[in-house]
Amino acid sequence: MSPNETDAVKRQRSCTAARISTVEEETSDDSHSDSEMEEEAIYINDPVHGMLEIHPLCKAVIDTPEFQRLRFIKQCGISYFVYPGATHTRFDHSLGVCYLALKVVKRLNELESNAVSPEESLCIQLAGLCHDLGHGPFSHFWEYFVSYATNTKFHHEDMSIKIFDYLIEKNSLREKFAKYGLYDEHLQLIKDLIMGTPSRYKTMTPELFLFEIVANKENGLDIDKYEYLIKDSYFFGTEVSPDFERYLTCLKIVEDPELGVKHIGYREKLKTNIISVFKHRAVMHDIGYQHRVCKKIEAIQ
Repeated sequence: MSPNETDAVKRQRSCTAARISTVEEETSDDSHSDSEMEEEAIYINDPVHGMLEIHPLCKAVIDTPEFQRLRFIKQCGISYFVYPGATHTRFDHSLGVCYLALKVVKRLNELESNAVSPEESLCIQLAGLCHDLGHGPFSHFWEYFVSYATNTKFHHEDMSIKIFDYLIEKNSLREKFAKYGLYDEHLQLIKDLIMGTPSRYKTMTPELFLFEIVANKENGLDIDKYEYLIKDSYFFGTEVSPDFERYLTCLKIVEDPELGVKHIGYREKLKTNIISVFKHRAVMHDIGYQHRVCKKIEAIQ
């Protein structure tokens, strides 16, 4: 090979190397851009509700050890001794409440434009997801046990708040929350929504209806109750359960003209449905939650 040919080969190799380097840089940039793309919702198949849409921030909470422990806590305690199919968990129930929260928010925003902001919507979903973090084994019997053992009044809602705070700090989720526009005041809102009462979030807020979705202290009709009655009925094998879709279509936002606050209201035609919810709850206590066999096993515990 002549000197001129050698120089030509070298120049060609140099150009080829430069092109490869450029391609690698572009590929690296594309990869970097992909990693910064907005995370998408995940979908989980539920035997009762079908496909659940779960926000990526909710997924980050679900993936923590503190939330995963709910997989090992049965929703109905020892009721599976009477109803063998009732082995569903607090994990299943919490996902369901999170999903129903999203459905209610979408409905309220259909009724009144921007009734619930995107940040408030996410807070409501997270409250639904985390409202049962404080539960221990054997369902509500755990509360009686801890109260008796410590000579204090134990409420799982209070423990849910404590575990939620711990979960955020332990798993360094503040940055993740901030990515979606949630800061300290929103963390407080989530805890208020779990308790069903506003505290520091927008003191005297006119949007009291926000606190009547997950845990309704106004009249007891909330998505937590709907979800557990629907799901428990399914796994108990009972023939009927509350009609959530009818509840959803009959929702409305009503304003108290004297106090200037807004509440969740219901159309007149939902009256029979509302009555049936509380009747069904009484039936579920009679045939399941307070079943004589369950109470005897609890006494043995």
